Amino acid sequence: MKAADRKIVLNLLDRFRETEAFANGDRLISGTDCALDSEEKVLRPTLSYFTLDQIRASETRSPVPTWIVDVASPTDRFYLMEDKVTEYFQNGVQVAWEVFAPFERVRIFRPVQETLELTGDDLCDAEPALSGLSISVADIFKPR
Repeated sequence: MKAADRKIVLNLLDRFRETEAFANGDRLISGTDCALDSEEKVLRPTLSYFTLDQIRASETRSPVPTWIVDVASPTDRFYLMEDKVTEYFQNGVQVAWEVFAPFERVRIFRPVQETLELTGDDLCDAEPALSGLSISVADIFKPR
């Protein structure tokens, strides 16, 4: 993981640790495989949100997160993320964030809603997958 990506991940993990979901045992996990389409296809978002129930059930099957964060590399293409998001939504993901470090911009995807493009002091949330998490784009990219 690149230093710039690490900063983003640590800022998001710090904010997540302040939520009730974290206190209840839910977790935001970095770099875990997400099996889609009956485990024939695997995607690996930068961060995946799992409830405690999903974590407990993962001993018998691979859960699909309800919220994912992908930190895009400079060579990623916009349309590729949109294809990934379609697959995520078809498999139960409720919210997907795409984070663009070079531009300090976040795109938030939700099924049947317009994609949001946020910058600066705009607030990002993970509703309906995760209540109580809100962070500005500026705070996602703040220096550590």
